[in-house]
Amino acid sequence: MTGVVYDSRTCGHRALSDDHVEAPLRGRFITAQLEDTGVMKMCRRVAAREATDEELLLVHTEEYIKLVKSTRMGTKLGDAVKDNDVYSCLNTDLAARLSCGGLVALTKKIATGELKNGFSISRPPGHHANPAVASGFCIYSNVAIAAKVAQQQPLVQKVLIFDWDVHHGNGTEWVHYNDPSVLTISVHGHGNGRTHNMRSSLKRKLREVDRAELAAAKAAEEEGKNERRAQRARTRESEKKLRKVSRANGKDTDGDEKDSAAGDEGDADALDWFASLGWYEEDPEQQSNDLSDGEEDEEQEAKSLKSTDDSSGGTHFSDLKMSNGTYAADTNVAIHDALYSDAVQKESGSLFYPGTGFGERVGIGKGVGYNINVPWPCDGFGDVEYLRVVNEIVLPAGREFKPDIVIISAGFDSALGDKLGSMRVTPTGFALMTEAIAELAGGKMVVCLEGGYNSEVVATCAEATVRTLLRLSGEPNADRNSFCIKDQVFLYLSLTISQLLNTVMIRSRSIP
Repeated sequence: MTGVVYDSRTCGHRALSDDHVEAPLRGRFITAQLEDTGVMKMCRRVAAREATDEELLLVHTEEYIKLVKSTRMGTKLGDAVKDNDVYSCLNTDLAARLSCGGLVALTKKIATGELKNGFSISRPPGHHANPAVASGFCIYSNVAIAAKVAQQQPLVQKVLIFDWDVHHGNGTEWVHYNDPSVLTISVHGHGNGRTHNMRSSLKRKLREVDRAELAAAKAAEEEGKNERRAQRARTRESEKKLRKVSRANGKDTDGDEKDSAAGDEGDADALDWFASLGWYEEDPEQQSNDLSDGEEDEEQEAKSLKSTDDSSGGTHFSDLKMSNGTYAADTNVAIHDALYSDAVQKESGSLFYPGTGFGERVGIGKGVGYNINVPWPCDGFGDVEYLRVVNEIVLPAGREFKPDIVIISAGFDSALGDKLGSMRVTPTGFALMTEAIAELAGGKMVVCLEGGYNSEVVATCAEATVRTLLRLSGEPNADRNSFCIKDQVFLYLSLTISQLLNTVMIRSRSIP
């Protein structure tokens, strides 16, 4: 049996602006779609409840939970907000607790075998939320909390979390980064390029625009080096001329020491003037003509890389200590250094939000090897590529890990037509990924809504996913009035074209 959890009270969490993308319509459209197509009747409705403080404390700090609760009295989240896109209102705490508590209730039923699988219409989403910081529309870390609650059940020890949201689930990664009992896998947008590399010719992996940008960057760097060399040469030459002038002034006064001193004072004034133009450096004679350029910049950059101060004004991650003692201070410092260095954040400013999720982030301590990131270098990836990730990364890793339950962070902002994402996954693509992953954990699977900001697209993708869950649980009418005939045709055409292109590329490489 497939369960679905949704509570209309989550719609009370809304922004002041009606055009905010994380809006109540997201949940309403999904429930309307499921009801209009008859899918909801085939599911068991699970009652949502508010997450308890004990459940929230599995991930979040006591101070942060109190702050979010205070929004019921009109308090703003203030310094506990990392991004400007997080809003709060009088109903934020209630909605966030229902979003998390509903998912926890559903997860418990699946973990204990009462249900085969289920779908949680959770909003606000949660995979960006950190222990003491709200981020990226997220208040509480719903999936991370559900995973820890699942592990409290007698039949669950290991959890696999798969996040297909177009944005990296940095909050979920944070919580489990040193935990070998939770395998976290995320496929997400990372770069801002505009080429579809996996479908491009092998001879054009590096685009012409990339080559031009690289050449321009190298030319600019070389020009800067030459300019700095010329600047030091001008400095030395100017100082020599100033010394000659000073000596000449001293000789004109017939060796008068007073006038010579005045000349020296004039010399200093002139040097100050040159310094104001950037032409003078302290002790220029001590600098070699062949001094390698950029060493000072590299040294400064290395120092900044060691910095772990949080420039956003929010809570310093390294100061966090979980109320339940889950994390020690040194662990938090290590995780902060590995994931959220300010220098890395600044360097990744041109990357896709949130600028984390690098492929080399594989875990820390005992958790090394239990965090897998698949960062797309550009936009435009669709069903073929996502299914390849599932078949070649998620399933092999999952088979070796042998999870007792699977939780999917289902962000439908990776769908074709989303307002924020630029990927091209179709409803059929999400359905096929769900079906493939059901091989793991005996089919025990919880799917939790994360992002997705085109309400109509989100509703269609959610319907496709729930129909797949129903079919996997043995519902005979799961495909009745199915949405996806045209999407299946699109997928098969994409696969066929991709195979043809691969054949052409292989043959073209063999032609002299």
